[in-house]
Amino acid sequence: MKTNRGFSEITQFLGISLTDLATYLNVSAPFLSQIGHNKREFSTPLFQKFREFHMVILRIQAENPIAPTDGTAKFSADFLQNRLLDIDKELRSLDKKIKADEEKARQKEQALTTYARMKTEIADLNEVDLSWIRMQTDKIRFFEPSPQLEQWKWRQKMLKMEREEALRG
Repeated sequence: MKTNRGFSEITQFLGISLTDLATYLNVSAPFLSQIGHNKREFSTPLFQKFREFHMVILRIQAENPIAPTDGTAKFSADFLQNRLLDIDKELRSLDKKIKADEEKARQKEQALTTYARMKTEIADLNEVDLSWIRMQTDKIRFFEPSPQLEQWKWRQKMLKMEREEALRG
């Protein structure tokens, strides 16, 4: 059922319960609830007391309109400082992971190049040497790059953006 809009405006504006409002109006909470659900009606003096109370709140709301928030609320300096420390720590960790993964990829590239050139530039390779080169080459070909590398890079990018936002305050 639909309740009285004035009741909810008052209780939400003041952060009070319907029981607290009923206490001010000098009625029971169930009685006020019944009025809110249109099962009972206000007496004239009760309606006047409620209306005056509601009008005070409406005037305050008109004087100080609450702008809708767009998520750009300011944060405390302590919060921002702590967040910057957390971001920097996570960025250092991600940098290490990314550099290690990129170093592994670089080493594998160098190894493949070396093994390929060994076959062409070393004249007296025997069958055991060629077998070893093939075995090493096969290991590298079947080595998958870290599936997390893209995630790490994305996370790094997002953290850098967050850090810039935090620095702006």
